[in-house]
Amino acid sequence: FGDNAVFASEIEFEAFIAECLAVYKEMPGFYGVILVDEPDYEQIESYALVYKAIKKVLPDAYIHCNMAAMGQDLIRKFDPSGAYDNVADAYRAMMRLFFEKSGAKEISFDSYPFKERGEGIKTNYYSNIKIMAEVCREYGAELHTVAQTCWTLRNNSVFYRKVGKSEIYSQLNSYIGFGVTDICYFTYFTKQDNTTSTELFMDDGSFINRDGEKTEIY
Repeated sequence: FGDNAVFASEIEFEAFIAECLAVYKEMPGFYGVILVDEPDYEQIESYALVYKAIKKVLPDAYIHCNMAAMGQDLIRKFDPSGAYDNVADAYRAMMRLFFEKSGAKEISFDSYPFKERGEGIKTNYYSNIKIMAEVCREYGAELHTVAQTCWTLRNNSVFYRKVGKSEIYSQLNSYIGFGVTDICYFTYFTKQDNTTSTELFMDDGSFINRDGEKTEIY
């Protein structure tokens, strides 16, 4: 906000947000808004301001804010300046910044633990849930998550491996044990948007296959 910014004032910004929401807020079945998926540090303050403005315009609307998982290789996503020595500290700091700027009372994160090589779980899986649970407790917010129900190939190699009942129960029990109150799934049916050269979603990895058939995990 300011003379050289996109919006002259916060009031002008909130009016813009209200105009955006006016297109569909009265539609039957309207429940809430999904913001950009997995924002990085460069986006997080603006992201929080959008959240805050939506809540001011539509206080009863649900806002789905979904953060990226705490992958070790993603430290620059959370800490582009190199201020932190490890990804855990960088991740915790970014989540705190979101809550401080937004005043949010809920947050979600992706955490798909079953990747390639067939055995074990992703590094940082449980520390990621623990950090999110601690930050949510600190700010009096609900913790939501998105569980893995997909089987994907990237460049013809397995990236997210096929999950069965035991992997699904492992995720659900872990999330509930850390106080998660709302669980989403990626994906309910095999995702239709695919490319053979980058990311390909395989049947039998989600609840429903492309032909409508229920899978084991359904």
